[in-house]
Amino acid sequence: MVFVLLGLPHNVATFPHLGEPGIPRDRECSGGLLVMKGPSAAIWLWVFWVCTGALLLQAKEAGSITTSAAEVAAVSVENAKQHLPVHLNGVVTFTWHQGTSEFTIQDDSGAVWVSPVALPPNFVVGSRIELDGRTEAGAIGTIVLADAVRVLGMGALPAALPVSYEELFSNALHGVRVEVTGVVRGQRVNPEAGLGWLALEVASGGRRLTVNVTHEISGHPELVDSRVRIRGVNLRALGRSQDGFLPVLNAHSLDDITVVDAAADLPFTLPPIPLDRVMRDPVAGGSGRRIHVRGVVSALRSN
Repeated sequence: MVFVLLGLPHNVATFPHLGEPGIPRDRECSGGLLVMKGPSAAIWLWVFWVCTGALLLQAKEAGSITTSAAEVAAVSVENAKQHLPVHLNGVVTFTWHQGTSEFTIQDDSGAVWVSPVALPPNFVVGSRIELDGRTEAGAIGTIVLADAVRVLGMGALPAALPVSYEELFSNALHGVRVEVTGVVRGQRVNPEAGLGWLALEVASGGRRLTVNVTHEISGHPELVDSRVRIRGVNLRALGRSQDGFLPVLNAHSLDDITVVDAAADLPFTLPPIPLDRVMRDPVAGGSGRRIHVRGVVSALRSN
């Protein structure tokens, strides 16, 4: 078997000049040609094709277009920095507002966070869109930098996946529309502090979850102490201690909130519960709901 490599410089250090002792007998080197004979030719031919195939595969991946949310999520952070081309078709599940905004798009394979971009006038939650853009490394996984967004019409919002608080930490569910059940412990709207929408604090699974109702600008104290079922997009935000990301649910409007068990209109009309019963049996003491207790204040801690 004979294997010929073309284009080798005459003075390649690894292959001495013809006639020097370093040239094995099954190889001949003349000018830009390296001629290999015998069994070693087959080995070098195999190496050549393996290396060539790897280079071609790498070039193909670099030039291929990612066409699903799952494929975007599978791109490593390092590869995402190469701004690989993306083409997606899906439904908008979250956006702050029209104009220029970030948003999430979900298809049958998953969801993707898209960085701020100028949006078409008819772009709303529920729109089916087509997107061309590039990958980028985000704070949590790979995101998309959009170059062009086209609205195809209205689509159906994907069904919200019922999840527990612990499941909200799954990267596979980041940006996905989910459903969480819990008790509303507080509500606030504070435009002066930059909070121009309704924010709820919801107790779920023994933890606190912030729910942003992004297109509701009025307060709703009647929701406090209600057991609710909320549908929204699972995202992350820095915790108060700034040392890690915690789940945040972004709902669109009050239509995404179903009251399962309404709060009592007048909590103090409820029968009082003995304090020792509250300490012994949290479930009997209210299970996360407001309760009515009586006692004497024995200590007061000042700020």
